[in-house]
Amino acid sequence: MHRSPTRSRLAAALVALLLAVGAASSGTAVAVAADEPPADFYNPVLKGADPSVVRQGDRYISVSSDAEGIWVRESSGLAALSDGEVRRVWQPDADGPLCCNVWAPEILLIDGEWHIYFAADDGANANHRMYGIRALTDDPQGAWSDPVKIAAPTDRWAIDATVMQHDGSLYFLWSGWEGTVDEGQSLYIAPMSDPLTISGERVRLSAPTESWERVALPIQEGPEVLERDGVTTIVYSASGSWTEDYCLGTLTSRGGDVLDPASWEKSDGCVFAKRDTAWGPGHHSFTTSPDGTEDWIVYHASTVKDRGWDGRTIRAQRFSWDGGSPVFGTPVATYETVALPSGDTSVPQRTYEAEDAEVHRARVVDVSVPGASGHRKVGYIDFDDSWVEFTVTVPSDGLYGVDVRYSNGTGSPSTHLVSVNGAAAEPVALPSNGWDNWLFTGLDLDLRAGENTVRLSKGQGFAELDLIRVDARAQDDGAVARPAAGVLSSDNGWDTGLRDGDYTITMDLWWGQNASVFRLYENGVLLSSTRLDPATPAAQRATVDIRGRVDGEYVYTGELVNSRGVTAVAALRVPVTDAAPGRPVLSHDNHDRDGAFTLTADLWWGTNATSYVFREGGVVVGEGTLTAATPSAQRARLTVAGAAPGVHRYEVEFRNAAGATVSRPVEVTVSR
Repeated sequence: MHRSPTRSRLAAALVALLLAVGAASSGTAVAVAADEPPADFYNPVLKGADPSVVRQGDRYISVSSDAEGIWVRESSGLAALSDGEVRRVWQPDADGPLCCNVWAPEILLIDGEWHIYFAADDGANANHRMYGIRALTDDPQGAWSDPVKIAAPTDRWAIDATVMQHDGSLYFLWSGWEGTVDEGQSLYIAPMSDPLTISGERVRLSAPTESWERVALPIQEGPEVLERDGVTTIVYSASGSWTEDYCLGTLTSRGGDVLDPASWEKSDGCVFAKRDTAWGPGHHSFTTSPDGTEDWIVYHASTVKDRGWDGRTIRAQRFSWDGGSPVFGTPVATYETVALPSGDTSVPQRTYEAEDAEVHRARVVDVSVPGASGHRKVGYIDFDDSWVEFTVTVPSDGLYGVDVRYSNGTGSPSTHLVSVNGAAAEPVALPSNGWDNWLFTGLDLDLRAGENTVRLSKGQGFAELDLIRVDARAQDDGAVARPAAGVLSSDNGWDTGLRDGDYTITMDLWWGQNASVFRLYENGVLLSSTRLDPATPAAQRATVDIRGRVDGEYVYTGELVNSRGVTAVAALRVPVTDAAPGRPVLSHDNHDRDGAFTLTADLWWGTNATSYVFREGGVVVGEGTLTAATPSAQRARLTVAGAAPGVHRYEVEFRNAAGATVSRPVEVTVSR
């Protein structure tokens, strides 16, 4: 049921911590018509920081780094950045000058060739330097060259580099130290002879002299370049990136030598600054809408105030122009929608609010602190029978990506149980992220054309719900035709000869177009949904364990589903005749009729029991539990002492979940 990490979307926002037990409320989810594509999305679009995104045709190429190396992602749209396939293109050595602390990779397409620039060190921050690699093919997820150090003759600490392409020349822009110790970060520029080689001395283009650049530490970093109408703008990040006051400033040149600091004018203050659910916005990149008509900024920010580097997420929004100068406005809050970029056909998702769903033994809560979408959420999902049930509409059968927006401030992982259309529930993990932080976790769910119910009920721990978002289209599994016909079979009675109500239903598809999902119905009710490997023409098999059925006849039918359609599986009838325990035989050893004896109940053959009850004249005189291991024999005993003279009538009842069976009565005569 869980989606892979590359399928997972994530978002965060402020909410209030709720711990009291509340009364239930209910409603009905409003489903968007299946033929109406969504026109907006929510930020964040991806987990992480320091985004670098390039549009090439109808795809977006982005890059990120971690301790395992540098990763390139290809996505179909800005709102669907997280949906892209991710591949590692460079892995650091275990030691050496660039083994560690790989920071802020930047991907650029220069003269038709892909380049990535990144900072790394040998484990000591003071040794951070810039490096570059070049793609060996036109595939940014293919092979890359070995790293090349990029440094000016004055080789100092350096991070956050980009390449400015201006008037046919290349310039390296980065953040660095003036000396050999950290006294603040300034912006530097140097000419380049090619995308991996600096050809002249560095120039300190700007220093963090203003108060808005000196919160926590004097810092200028993350430069990016925009050019329009003869105006060149360097947009950079200012102040400590771990503070809420991290923001964007600009250097503007309207002509002159770009290597001359006098050609640049600094902004009077931040041009893009903090707001609720977007604290410390910065370290950005620029791209365009799929049709090229809109300009977009992609940046990171923290949903929660004072969280430092933890919890930073990547957001995207459109910006405008005033002549040749960019106008960024303010960051979009995580509870506000963002119109899709022009020409975006990725059709990300449809939104269903938790407060509009049917809510049982939980509570819809108005949120005074911004965070939850629409300033409402469902909390107090505290009881075993607490649940929130969404009614969602999709255009066709298939697997759909579904993202659950939740908050878990318990400090430990929690789960909700997810059930689709009444089928067996499966747990979905909800890692702890703080009550003041909303996140998305991703699932793949089997949905039927038309209306479906998606129920999230309490599992382990506690978590609150804001909304779910459902992909507008089913996933494409590569099928070229609807599935071939499968066959159902049952092993009921095969193991012991007893049709005892515990058995396995098996679906086999021996040949033909494969399916992605197998649905099993019992007496017309959906019982389970099983994911299948759709790789045709390999045979497919799915098994579903059935437990605890009482005596009767059960009719099983199935459906095989792929992106081309649904194929029914013929019915299988399974009779259950031996679900209840076999009949026990009751005996006694009161041969001397003295009033002290033992009653023995033996089940020699049949379905086992899990408990027993002895009765005398209809009154319970003894009971206990049994270990079921059908078809092994079972025995229960009752010791009787001091029975009065006369005839005593006993019987024993063997029980299990499917029913109870009573022995024939035994009479015991006591004469002394």
